Amino acid sequence: MARDLSEWSIAELASAAADNARAQMLVGCNLLRIADQWALKHPGDGLPLEIKLDNGADQRRLVVGGDGTPDVAEGAAADLALESRMSVGQALALITDALDLHFRFPCLWARVEAGSVADWQARRIAQKTRRLSQEQAGSIDRCIAGHLANLSLTRLDNLLDAEILRVDQEARDKAAKKALAERDVRFGKPNQDNLTEFWGAMPADDAQRSDAAINQLATILQARKDYLPAGVPVRGADTRQAWRSVAMALFTTNPILANQLLLQHQQPDLFDQLFDDRFPDAHDPAGAKVVDDRPDPVHERLVAEVVGRIDASKLIPSGTLHIHLNADAFTRPENSIARLEKIGPALLSTIKTWLGDGCTIRLQPVLDPATIAPVDRYEVPDRMREAILARTPASSFPWTGSLNRRNDLDHTLPYLPPPAGPPGQTGLHNLGPLTRREHRAKTIGHMSLRQPDPGTYVWKSRYGRVLITNDSGTHDLGNITTNQLASEIWYAADRMQHLHALDVA
Repeated sequence: MARDLSEWSIAELASAAADNARAQMLVGCNLLRIADQWALKHPGDGLPLEIKLDNGADQRRLVVGGDGTPDVAEGAAADLALESRMSVGQALALITDALDLHFRFPCLWARVEAGSVADWQARRIAQKTRRLSQEQAGSIDRCIAGHLANLSLTRLDNLLDAEILRVDQEARDKAAKKALAERDVRFGKPNQDNLTEFWGAMPADDAQRSDAAINQLATILQARKDYLPAGVPVRGADTRQAWRSVAMALFTTNPILANQLLLQHQQPDLFDQLFDDRFPDAHDPAGAKVVDDRPDPVHERLVAEVVGRIDASKLIPSGTLHIHLNADAFTRPENSIARLEKIGPALLSTIKTWLGDGCTIRLQPVLDPATIAPVDRYEVPDRMREAILARTPASSFPWTGSLNRRNDLDHTLPYLPPPAGPPGQTGLHNLGPLTRREHRAKTIGHMSLRQPDPGTYVWKSRYGRVLITNDSGTHDLGNITTNQLASEIWYAADRMQHLHALDVA
């Protein structure tokens, strides 16, 4: 009789979790293989592509996969759905993905047959590349099949999007133009809480500017929440998110008031300066302003002069665009692909159009990590933080998908205040980004971490599993109790970390 899980030790539970994760990967791959064979045993050969109501045919041939895949009989998906606890749509999607992988991605399909790739990763590649030719799909297959086991969802999407741009730039340009023509904003129905969801699409650069403008106005509204003018739809806002919603509503329902608040914040002395310049004698000796009953034409000229003095550039919301480039950007800029934080990969030519359309650009100094010396304090200087995030934009935690500039910067070897700790503990050699929850997990001692080389992180779980994370993703080496390589790498990383710390000191 199987033991009750409550009787298992924590180490046994940890081992069982790892075994089940591996088993789940095998099950997902086997399901794809089954769907592939199911489709091949239900061919569409001999069936009509289209049928009419009176032609007597009971099923038709479905063209479901991408270029190079065979057709399938219409009833195949429904039959598989009954046997596998899926909807017909889910079964058809599974068959389609399996056929694409088999006939368009031979390298990736070999990994599926070996059970060495997560089914969601393989299926995502099949779905996002379906409109590509078989030759283009094969090119992507050769480039990314070997990386999949090490990538989180976010990093896989970024890599895949970049490869699609590489092989199909012309079609991507056409698709982008089509999407631009179809962009829209739509509003749903109010829910039971009297809130209405809305959604839409706009160019990525416009979205960044809109987000910056909403942030700026939300900050102003929240700072002066106790003396806001009439017309601001506050409605009990008390969180940052709620104030962003208020700012968005104000921009769309009362743009004049929204811009008036922005103007008062950016140029608070505008009207005072204008009054002093236009009517220098309009004060009595005691300093009080004299009431002026001037006719409307004067007032109109005054308003015109106010408008003429407005510095429109000061009303443009500011934002920082973090662009990561490689050497190709300088040698072959016409075909270069850059990675933009919060956006993903984009052609350099596209980024140029963003920066040239209504932007005032302020370039930041180039950061050379080699020139940033360690410091003898816990806090991380701004330039050091920027250098760390340029080197390691993603969290250094295994299997993570976090690409957030607000991540914590964690000391690989815990910081020890002087005189207990050595000098130079805070530096690129001993820092790595982690989300707050990941940081907490490491700090309370559930795992160990070493950084034998800047940007390469070696983790050890409390039960002995060793993993390496770097710019190529996560690499699982196994458990030190059963895998000699994992054990040797962990102890080598431990020695290198401490030797490097001594060199810095």
